[in-house]
Amino acid sequence: AIVSKKREAIREEQISQEFLRAEAMANREQWSGLQIEDRCVRKEKLDASMKGKEIVPFNRLASLLPGGRDQVIFGVMYAPLRGPSKDLLGEVKAEIMLTDLDRNEPPKTLKLILMGRAMDHWADKTGAGRAQCVKGSLFAILNPIASKKHGGILATFETQVLKLGSCPSLGVCDAKDHQGLDCGIPFNRESGQDYCHRHVNMSHTERRQEMENRGRPVARPKLPGTAASQKRPRTASAEENKGKFPSVSDPLKQKISPSLTSRLPNSAAGGTGGGGTGVGGFGGAAIATTAAAAAAA
Repeated sequence: AIVSKKREAIREEQISQEFLRAEAMANREQWSGLQIEDRCVRKEKLDASMKGKEIVPFNRLASLLPGGRDQVIFGVMYAPLRGPSKDLLGEVKAEIMLTDLDRNEPPKTLKLILMGRAMDHWADKTGAGRAQCVKGSLFAILNPIASKKHGGILATFETQVLKLGSCPSLGVCDAKDHQGLDCGIPFNRESGQDYCHRHVNMSHTERRQEMENRGRPVARPKLPGTAASQKRPRTASAEENKGKFPSVSDPLKQKISPSLTSRLPNSAAGGTGGGGTGVGGFGGAAIATTAAAAAAA
C-alpha cells in the first residue's frame, strides 16, 4: 500500500509539471521566446506569416540586407515613445526604444526610428496605432533598414511594424544613479532579479551611497611628492632673458629664414573643387520603398 501511494504521488507530480509546462508554452511567444499576454495576433496567423522568414537578433544587425525581404526583428518597448519631432537634420521622426530581454546576458537595446507612414500610424496623436505604443509592448519589425545616420533601424511603412501583445517579463531598473535619476536600464524579470545587471551586483549600501554622492565634486588624486616639489618653476623675466637669444637681426637667422620660407606651401593656392525595392508587409501586401526612404537611411 505504501509503494502504491508513492507511485500515485509521483504520477500526480508529473501531471502537475506537465500542466505547468503546457501553461508556460501557451504564455510564451514561440518566435521571440518571450512571455506574452493580451495577444493582438492569433498564434496560428503569426505562424503562417513567419514561414520562410529569418529572425535577426540584436547582435546581428549587420546581416540586415538593404531592401531585403523576409527578415524580422523582435523587441519589447521599454521606454515611452519619443516624438514625433524634428531633429537637427530637419527630419520629422519618432523613436521606439526596444530590448531583446536576453536572459543569459545583459539585455541589448535598439532604437527603432519611425518615419513617413509608419510614423503617422504608430506615433502621430491621430494615428490608429498610437494607443498601442506603450511600455511593455512586444513588436515584430519586418525588413527594417539599418541606419547609421539615425543610429538604429528604420521603418517607413505602417505594415512593417506589428504589435504581438504585451510582455510581462519586462523590468526597468529604478535604482537611482549619481544624478538622482532612475537608472532606466531594462532587465528580464524571469531571471529573478529586481535590478539591471549593473545594480544587481551592488549591495543596498552601495546603491544608497551612489544616490547620496550625487552632486558632490569628485576628489582629484594628489600627485606624488611634497608640496614644495609641486610648485611651478619660476619663469625668468624679460630682463633676465635679454641677450640669451639671438635677435631678429641676427645674421644667422636672416640667412636661414629665406630657405625655410621657400619650403612652405603656397598659402595663396586655391583648393580643389568638389563639389524601388519591394518591402513585404505583415499583411501580405507588397509595398514599394521610395528613393527618399532609402536616402533617409
